[in-house]
Amino acid sequence: TGTTDFIIDIAGWFPTTDDGGATSPTPAPTPTVTPTPTATPTPTATPTPSAVLTPIVTAGDTHTCMVDADGRLSCWGDNSFGQLGIGTTTAQLRPTVVGGISNPTAVAAGWGHTCALTADGKIKCWGDNSSGQLGDGTTTRTAPVTVPGITSAVGITAGEDHTCALLANGDVYCWGANWIGQLGDGSKANRSSPVRAAVSDVTSIKAGWGHTCALLRDGSVKCWGDNWSGVIGDGTTTDRSVPTTVRNLSGVVQLATGHDHACALGRDGLVRCWGENMAGQLGDGSTTMRTTPVTVRGLTGVTALTAGYAHTCAIRTDGSLSCWGDNWYGQLGNGSTTGAATPVTVSGVGGAVALTAGYGHTCAVSANRDVFCWGANYGGSLGDGTTTDRATPVRVTNP
Repeated sequence: TGTTDFIIDIAGWFPTTDDGGATSPTPAPTPTVTPTPTATPTPTATPTPSAVLTPIVTAGDTHTCMVDADGRLSCWGDNSFGQLGIGTTTAQLRPTVVGGISNPTAVAAGWGHTCALTADGKIKCWGDNSSGQLGDGTTTRTAPVTVPGITSAVGITAGEDHTCALLANGDVYCWGANWIGQLGDGSKANRSSPVRAAVSDVTSIKAGWGHTCALLRDGSVKCWGDNWSGVIGDGTTTDRSVPTTVRNLSGVVQLATGHDHACALGRDGLVRCWGENMAGQLGDGSTTMRTTPVTVRGLTGVTALTAGYAHTCAIRTDGSLSCWGDNWYGQLGNGSTTGAATPVTVSGVGGAVALTAGYGHTCAVSANRDVFCWGANYGGSLGDGTTTDRATPVRVTNP
């Protein structure tokens, strides 16, 4: 559901993860020294296309998008709502170039919509607009449209049917579904144009299914929206329509949001997660829901992380990948379809520098700029020219 999102840290990435996962048409079954960042990065101007040396990949529910090293934006997979941005609703089994986007520097994919950030600080969105998540006050679009009123964005994230942008001054603006407070403006009214969330000094944002989280300059995290699973992290299961501080969490440098869980990477290289844990997606060896963060077991030296519907993955300092949680479609990438409540090693991808997770699939970028995906292949979301699920990584065909 996630995430998605920037290229400045995680939701501004490099290394990166994507935007959080969202709801799927088919419910999920129940089931070498770490560099120490000296400070959480302050939002800065979005890098120009010439600075984009590593492909930026984001996984939505059942589709995937990428800005390649040459600055081209392409998407593939399910296209039921026009979320691939190619002017049709026909699924694509391989990457297909999105027209009408100049100088894309980041991309975020939600359930049935996608948004791109361009070098001039503007945002364009396309796909499902039933809740106003495209931000232009219109209906569903199969090609990109500009979100009005956003001119200085440095980050973008997409949830199931809401979208948020991080501005250069550290403010956050959101639009789309708000039935449970996921826009963070204190109301529960859907918004078809951007409204300011009640939070400032933000350096990174991530959207999940019905919640949103922000990393602040001081290394703390605030979340808001749906909280039935404890994903707000305040020790309760009470929904919050305004940003609320996650308890017992500090020194954070990256965020990842799944459907109903969230994770944070600390300066110490450890990962802490909270929220829904039915499939073991929190990585603490249990399937017990947590309303405050718990540390992922047996995982150190992490440099980046991402969260899907009910699974989580991380890059370690040696470039290896570890995943945990639901594995119904093979999204953990270890050759099986057995879930894991603690991290398992992904096979076949070495030297990973970026990763992203969707509903039931995961993708990673290797050091040589190849993109690999694995897991659910609904609509062709793995980009290998088939619709066959894969329990180990397959290389995405170049557009």
